[in-house]
This record gives sequence, structure tokens and C-alpha cells, in this order.
Amino acid sequence: MLKRFATLLYEAESNEENKKLFDYLDDYFIHEKHKDQVVDVLLKADKNNCRIAASFIGNFYLNGKYSVKKDANKAIYWHRRAFFENGDIDAGLDLAIFYNNLAIKNKDSTLYKKSVEIYQKIVTVNNHIALTALGGCYETGRGVEKNIDKSLEYYKQAIKADNLAATIAMSRVYRKHKNWTKGVKMCLKIMPKVLSEIIKNPDNEKLRKM
Repeated sequence: MLKRFATLLYEAESNEENKKLFDYLDDYFIHEKHKDQVVDVLLKADKNNCRIAASFIGNFYLNGKYSVKKDANKAIYWHRRAFFENGDIDAGLDLAIFYNNLAIKNKDSTLYKKSVEIYQKIVTVNNHIALTALGGCYETGRGVEKNIDKSLEYYKQAIKADNLAATIAMSRVYRKHKNWTKGVKMCLKIMPKVLSEIIKNPDNEKLRKM
């Protein structure tokens, strides 16, 4: 949310309508005023071509915060608009994760494919989060045909951006599918960094189960 707010601030510097929206939302988030009007203001901003407005609206419907009730269909609509029409990468990542969670909840493989579709678009800009996620899709066969070699390629690209999760994942893939010794060596090499992250984030299940 803070990143979206920072983007809106940047856009507000060159657009009077966006400046009004920023001032309004600043008043809303800081002083909790106008709770019943925030979505209407964002809808108006979206019509005025405020690029980030759709992302805000989608996030509100996704999380059910700020006096807005959760609505999966509206969350999907606004996130798709934010990503596919406005090029908002963060909205795309949120949407891909949402599709993935829905796929798990509803046991619907078509939703995994929608998640993969979004990740495949985002990796074209070398986004390390999408690269790691897509590596996981090919490792598990969710939304795509399982392909361990492809999963490693995506993990390797993400590691170049210093993505720790990708490093952990690649060591796991080597231990399970390729070269156990190499996987263990990779695991031992990154252990100090993993332990450091566990200390910073003690509730992170993925790190503790590495």
C-alpha cells in the first residue's frame, strides 16, 4: 500500500486532479476521514486516467479494508484493469497470488493457469518475484506441465537479483531431483543468510522449513 501511495504522490506532482486525490487520501489514511467516500473518489480518479487508482480499488476489495467489503469478483476486475491496462506490476503480482490462493481453495486448475499467465508477462521485465514464482510453478506442475529444468532456469534468473527464496528453492530442487550433494552444498552456503532472515522474520514458515 505504501508503494502505491508513493506512486500516487509521484503522479500528483504533474497532474492537478491526481494532486487532489493524493491530498484526499492522505487526509483519509492519516486522519481516517471520509471513509464512506474513498471508493467514489478513486472511481472518479480512474476516469480521469489516474494510473494508480485501479490498483487502490482492487486492493480495497481484495482485503476488505477501509470500509469496503471483500468482493473477489471486483478485486479481480480492478486488479486486471490495473495490470493489463495500466501496467501496474504490483497489481499483477497481487492478482497472480490471489488466483493461486483461489485455485488451492477451490481445487480449480484453470485458476493456476491464470496465475501463470500473469507471471509469464511480468518476467518479461525481469521481475525477481515473478521469476521465483514461475520457477515454483514449473517445479510443482501447477498451471503448467512440470519441468524441473525450466524451474531451475527461472530460479537462476531470480538469484541474479539476490532473491533468497529462489536460492532456497534451487537447493531443494537439486537435493530432490538433480544432485543431492550439490544441493546440500548450496544449502550450507546460504545457511548464514537464512538464519539471519529467520531472526528478522521468526514467523516465516518457508524459511524455517527449508
